[in-house]
Amino acid sequence: TAYHFRRIPYAVAIAKFCLQIDPLHHQTLNKLSQYYLELLDYTQAIETAQFLYKHSESLQAKFIANGTLLATLMQSGSWQLVPQVAERQKTLLKQVVSDQEINFPLNRIREALVRSGLLFYQEDNLKENRFYCNKISQLLESYVKNQPSNSLSFSSTHPLDKTRRIKIGYIGH
Repeated sequence: TAYHFRRIPYAVAIAKFCLQIDPLHHQTLNKLSQYYLELLDYTQAIETAQFLYKHSESLQAKFIANGTLLATLMQSGSWQLVPQVAERQKTLLKQVVSDQEINFPLNRIREALVRSGLLFYQEDNLKENRFYCNKISQLLESYVKNQPSNSLSFSSTHPLDKTRRIKIGYIGH
């Protein structure tokens, strides 16, 4: 794709073309905002992220879209808007956690988890942050356990050797 070959202006053009077909396609809007950030076009990145949030209906879509907006504001240095968006993200996170299940499509779970992590940089509240990290982990674990075995595949390039001791730690220089 154009993005992977570092042809970001082409990636923007392709995303805009796709939005002509489906103007509210959330993943395309999310990517477009990220492309604008990479082009250092912060105004367009913020406008795209705000448009994405404004047109999100479900809790999951709002959570991801608001997280995209939060990340965009932080990366662009628009710190005056960050507290309001971060507070809204915290409210959305509380709702996601209280739902007791994750209804995110499998390909959006990573995105949702990354977006929730941005909150923990906003406030130094270890107890609350740990609570939410644990809840998100529990929800993700239950989600993965409830997936049909054919929809998830985890592979390793190294076969599991149960006789080999696990080395934990690192050597600092």
